Amino acid sequence: MAFARPSGEPLPVLVDIDVTLRQGEILGLLGRSGSGKSTLLRVAAGLARPSAGRALYRSAPLGGPAEGIAVVFQTVALYPWLTVLANVE
Repeated sequence: MAFARPSGEPLPVLVDIDVTLRQGEILGLLGRSGSGKSTLLRVAAGLARPSAGRALYRSAPLGGPAEGIAVVFQTVALYPWLTVLANVE
C-alpha cells in the first residue's frame, strides 16, 4: 500500500504484509524507528487510509474502524469523529 507525500507522489509502505492472528494470540511488532509499525496499527484500527493499495480484515476491505480491533497508544489519542465521552466508553 502507499500513502501520498505532500507533493501528491505515492510513497510505498507496508509492501506484502500478511498477518494472521488466532483467538487468544498476542502479537508484538518490533522494528526500527520509521519502519511502519505505527502505520500498520493505524491502518488496522481504521485511523489511516492508504492512498493506494488496500487492507483487509476478515477478507473484507478495511475502510474505517473495524469491530474487534483496538489500539492502545503510548500518548493520548482520540478518534476524531467521536466525542471525548464516546472515546472512553
